[in-house]
Amino acid sequence: MKNCNISLDAHIWHGNKRKEVENLNFDEIKKFAEEKNIELSKEILNIKVKSFNNGKSIRTDKIRNLIDYVDDEHRCVLYRGIWYHFNDDYQKYLEDSIAEIDVIHNPLYDFNDDIYQEYINERFIKEKDAPEFDGLDDLKIIEKLKKKYYKERVYNLLRIRDGFENYDRVTNSYGGSQIELMDLYKDETMYAVKIGNSSSILCYAVDQSISSLKMYKHNTLKNLPVIKNVAIWLVLERKSLPLNKNGQPNLSKLNMFMLKNKLDSWKKEVRLQGLNPIIYINYKIDVV
Repeated sequence: MKNCNISLDAHIWHGNKRKEVENLNFDEIKKFAEEKNIELSKEILNIKVKSFNNGKSIRTDKIRNLIDYVDDEHRCVLYRGIWYHFNDDYQKYLEDSIAEIDVIHNPLYDFNDDIYQEYINERFIKEKDAPEFDGLDDLKIIEKLKKKYYKERVYNLLRIRDGFENYDRVTNSYGGSQIELMDLYKDETMYAVKIGNSSSILCYAVDQSISSLKMYKHNTLKNLPVIKNVAIWLVLERKSLPLNKNGQPNLSKLNMFMLKNKLDSWKKEVRLQGLNPIIYINYKIDVV
C-alpha cells in the first residue's frame, strides 16, 4: 500500500470505544484497534471519524469515505469509497496542466517540530499565568496550548513576522455556510495554506480556494483587499521534491492523483476570473 492516509485532526470511534488523534493515518487506526481490542480486518469499515477544522467539528464520516489510496501498478485511485481508473493520456494531460502553474519554494518558510516547539514555549511564557490555566501544572498547560496553537495555525501566525496578513480563522458567510476567505494575504495575493502528506488533506486547501473565488466572483464581501494572484500553499510532510527543468519543485513527482486533478480544475477557475494561479511549496523537513 503506497499511499493510504486519513489525514485530519479527528476523533475516531467504534461502538462506545473512542480516541482523539492529531493526525489520523493507517498507523493510528491500527494502534486504536490494538488498544481497544478491535479485530481490524473485520471491523475497519465500521469505524467512524469525526473531523475537525481549526478546532471545530465539521462532519462525521465512515472511514471508507476518507481513504485516499493510489495503486500506480494498476493505475487506479480509491477516493471517498469509489474506485477510479486513469490512463496514460489523462495522466500526461494532468502533468502538462500542472506544469503551466508557477511553483515557488522559499526555504525560509520551511517548517519543523523544533520551530513549532519554540513557538509553544514562547506562548507558555506569555500565557502560563492566564486564569484559564489556574491550578494546572506546566505539562497540562503546554498540552492545552498545543490544542489552541495547532501546527497549521502556528505556521500561519509565524508568517506575520514575514510581512503577511493573517486571515486564518476569519470566516465569512456564503451560501448559508461560514467560509474562510483565505489564510494569508500579501502583495495582492490570497493564500490557502495546508500541511499534510496526502491528497485527502491537501485537497482542503484547493476546496477552500475555490469557495473563496466564488465569494470573490459574486462580490459578497465588503472591503476586500486587491487580489491579482490566487495561491495554494502546500507544506508537504517530506524533505523535498525533485526540481523540474525550470528549477521549481516538480509536482509531477507527487503520488497524489486526486490533488493534481483538483489543481487542474482550480487553475481553470482562477484564470476564468482573470487572476493568476500560483502554487507555493514548502516542506516539514523533520519527517523520516
